[in-house]
Amino acid sequence: MSQNILQPYFDLVWDLGIKLFNWTFEYWLEDGKKDLNLFFKSIKLNNKLDEFPMIIKESDKGYLITIPTGLSLNDFIKYKDNMEVYLGKDIELSLKSGLLYLEFKKELPTLVKYKLPKKMNGICVPFAKSIDKDIFIDFKEEAHVLLTGATGSGKSSTLRNILTSLVCLYPNEIKLVLIDFKVVELSLFKRLKQAEKYTTEVEVAKDIIADELQECKRRYDLFDEIGVTNIYEYNDKVPKNKRLKYRFIVIEEFVMLLEDKKKIAMSMLKRLSAISRASGQFLIITGQRFDNTVIDLVLRSNVGHRLCHKMNDEANSRLILDEPGAEKLNCKGRMIYKCGSNKIECQGYYLEIDKVKEYIKPHLNKSDPVASKKLKNKLKSKEIEILNNADIKAENNFVPGSYRDNQNINIQETNNVYENKEIINDLSFLENL
Repeated sequence: MSQNILQPYFDLVWDLGIKLFNWTFEYWLEDGKKDLNLFFKSIKLNNKLDEFPMIIKESDKGYLITIPTGLSLNDFIKYKDNMEVYLGKDIELSLKSGLLYLEFKKELPTLVKYKLPKKMNGICVPFAKSIDKDIFIDFKEEAHVLLTGATGSGKSSTLRNILTSLVCLYPNEIKLVLIDFKVVELSLFKRLKQAEKYTTEVEVAKDIIADELQECKRRYDLFDEIGVTNIYEYNDKVPKNKRLKYRFIVIEEFVMLLEDKKKIAMSMLKRLSAISRASGQFLIITGQRFDNTVIDLVLRSNVGHRLCHKMNDEANSRLILDEPGAEKLNCKGRMIYKCGSNKIECQGYYLEIDKVKEYIKPHLNKSDPVASKKLKNKLKSKEIEILNNADIKAENNFVPGSYRDNQNINIQETNNVYENKEIINDLSFLENL
């Protein structure tokens, strides 16, 4: 009852308040009257001679403004937030020939649709767009990728566009090793000609990572024979039919490796990340939430490219990027990309599943997919014991071509185990299982 009686009085006071506000700040609110000259006077930004800044040039990119004697750039920076509210745009302030340059910040697009890029030198794929350019992953310059993001952040679409580009741009130069603990994320790619292995099981994944370590040793033996230190030099010196292919080990939701109670799988993964850059074996690992028990300093320092979509909290952002920020991203597909000391906010290419199927269709294997083959080779107990006791620190100091040195004796012992491992080339009998 009392609310009904007071409502007319409340409405009257509210209307009067709105009219008073509009009358006081009329030149701020009406279109066409957002005059920075008036703004400077309203905040009393003047020198001792009562001189105010004046706009001498205006464009759709920003303003060129005089700076009265006695004022500096810092005097304007103090009011930067106020100017952004007044203009309704993010701005940058800088000095230009003794004048103040107020520049409107360009805004990132909220959607960038994927288009098949052109092939570049090396192994290089674009995956996102910043305000003014495409952002690339160059595996030759920095090996390994860590792709993170909370559910619904656009992480899966980014992974799809990276793999699609690799397959379509380098169909005869790469092999894919797919470990899909989420079961569905990598299933699109398991039937490709480039897909050499596929699994969703931790135990099989452990075997696969062990095999990649053995392959790494084999490649460094080849490099040593002809006196080179990396896959790029090796492929330049050998005939085309003997060139090595780049191997991409993709692990979706790699935290599942922790289900291996003896921690052998995660230990081997860290070793592989430390020694495989020059061998042409590149990791692409993904996950949603991390802590120090999942991605420690060893693994993080070996990952050259970090693609961080929206994270659930500041702690996760700090773990991946060494600073907060990813928890504030508010657009699907938006990420912060870090490579070395450089960080940039960008928008990942959006690639629908149906489009992926169209792009990779020419590369599908007509025979049974590798996923239908149940890998039977398991690590022997002796192999597990050696791997479990190996010193991780040795691999971190590993130098291609020098793994016979005493300081790397643990890696040598580990790899010697695999020399006697039986290799079965013909797996056709598995199709009848």
